[in-house]
Amino acid sequence: MAVKFTYPSMLPVPLLSGYSLNQKPSVIATEFSTGRTRARQIKNRPSTMKATWRIDESEAEMFESALENWLLGRWFLITIKLPRSTRLQEVEALITKDPRDNRKPTSNTLKHWDYTGEL
Repeated sequence: MAVKFTYPSMLPVPLLSGYSLNQKPSVIATEFSTGRTRARQIKNRPSTMKATWRIDESEAEMFESALENWLLGRWFLITIKLPRSTRLQEVEALITKDPRDNRKPTSNTLKHWDYTGEL
């Protein structure tokens, strides 16, 4: 079993207002070389979530370093709000789309940047 670590507390958490939670289909189909297909239903469907981090220019270097050294390609625990829940939940997450590929300033002053990725 892989060791999971907690999302660093010194980094900002993803914005709750801008993310969307999408579940994968509950049926997996496998096509065999004979042409037949086998369908299986899974109970724990994986979800993807588009997440946006609003980063101050003073935090940008630390955030990008954390992505490079700790977060990208590794599972970690993060606390987020989920549907049908009245409180925050700790979930296992993996960043699948690098937030550095989609970063843009929030204003003309370039003091805050939005990094958008996918968990």
